[in-house]
Amino acid sequence: MSEVSILSAQFGALSKTVDLVNHSIMVLKTQAVSNEQNETETPLFTLEAGELESAMDYMKAFLGQLALLEHPDDHSAQLLPNEAVPRLRTTVIANRGFL
Repeated sequence: MSEVSILSAQFGALSKTVDLVNHSIMVLKTQAVSNEQNETETPLFTLEAGELESAMDYMKAFLGQLALLEHPDDHSAQLLPNEAVPRLRTTVIANRGFL
């Protein structure tokens, strides 16, 4: 039963990270749409005070931690469950020739 508890905790951590990344991306897209609108148009979306800054700060931290996946010996601040790291390393990092 302990394996189920460990997997559940890791899934919960990964799910929370995905939710925060998704929310941050939606906030950044909202800002991009707002920047493209004319000042005379009624805004399609509105952001709460500090929401953009919070999203930008989170994404900077997330991307910084994601960059650490290239250096697997540094475990100072774990962002993703252990099982997710090798998968991301072999898929995202190994195939980043488009960068």
